Amino acid sequence: MLKLRVLVGSLALAVALTGAWSPVAAQGTKEPTKEELAQAADRADVVAQLATAANLAAFGRGELGDETGLKAAKSPEALVAAGGILLRINAATGGEMKAITTKPTNDKGETLKVELAKNTPLADEAKGLFDAARAMVASDKAKTTALEGLIKQAEEVTKRGACGGPRTLCCTANGGETHTYVVPFIGGCPAAVAMTSNGPGKIRLEILSPNGDTMFDGKGGWANYNWKTSGNANVTRNITIKVTNLGRNPTPYRVTTN
Repeated sequence: MLKLRVLVGSLALAVALTGAWSPVAAQGTKEPTKEELAQAADRADVVAQLATAANLAAFGRGELGDETGLKAAKSPEALVAAGGILLRINAATGGEMKAITTKPTNDKGETLKVELAKNTPLADEAKGLFDAARAMVASDKAKTTALEGLIKQAEEVTKRGACGGPRTLCCTANGGETHTYVVPFIGGCPAAVAMTSNGPGKIRLEILSPNGDTMFDGKGGWANYNWKTSGNANVTRNITIKVTNLGRNPTPYRVTTN
């Protein structure tokens, strides 16, 4: 069982587990081309970076006190770093975030009557993080000046990649509620899933193989997992993604795939 760690451990996971997956089932008889595999890997890296940004943002807001022992410690610099990552992702994808169309079900396979939320553009999320960082140092002129320099550097994103945008959905789970998504993956391709949430409840992310075996099980406000699917391009692998709100209050979350 994989569990989320503190800031350093999560960053290491995001870097070490680099792969990709496609949430759209392809029907063909050929193996994925080198170009397709490379693009899938690029998209998977984007998915992992989203989890890293969420981790940094949580650290910056002082939400990792229990894990780090730094009670009430906040870091405007971490918020700026998180915003910079989001801006780079936005540039690399051209701001394109396609929707995951799979409907959530309960453990019995019954479709849940939940309303999917509109996805917030990454550039707007970055701006919100920058503004939150500014608010932390508003009373100190010297710190404000230094922080504005960091924000300016973070905003200077000129390179745009060609990896295309990942797919995502935003939803809210009530306390104790589990949302289950069954998503077909293309065989023989890298694969990646990320979950991010700002609380208030902690989210449990489970990823199950076509045989029902647990591939990943993590709890917290962010998680990501990367692997490579078995088989070839004309064989789809149905992967089950389960999102559970471990708290009592309704908690929004975002699931992203490449």
